[in-house]
Amino acid sequence: IVVGSPADHDRAALELAHATVRHADDIELLELYRRAAIVVVPSLAEGFGLVAVEAQASGAAVVASNATALPEAVGDAGLLIDIDDETGWIAALQRLIANPQERRAWGEAGARRWRETSRSDAVTVLARCFERLVDNRA
Repeated sequence: IVVGSPADHDRAALELAHATVRHADDIELLELYRRAAIVVVPSLAEGFGLVAVEAQASGAAVVASNATALPEAVGDAGLLIDIDDETGWIAALQRLIANPQERRAWGEAGARRWRETSRSDAVTVLARCFERLVDNRA
């Protein structure tokens, strides 16, 4: 998570302002998301993509792996990188750090995606998942 006040989101601040968090309660996590400029989710085994969705809802730009549920969770409102593409990860992060307008555009796209996604759509998707699980067990 790259944090700092919105006024601090220039290249130098983004290079210096970061947080390593081992555990955060819900309030602390919301504050970290609120202050984040970029949230990076390099996951190989993401069950739902909740970190990416929460980051988008908070208006942070999201860079995530194109594995498991993350492409569906992030949609076209974030950058998806192959988990093994080290050069791609570096390039995406350097680009967002160097370009505040693009970083803000990705953050706005994620927040818009969150606002426009109906909660009933999420429930429908979850219900389909449960149906498939039950069908596979029968």
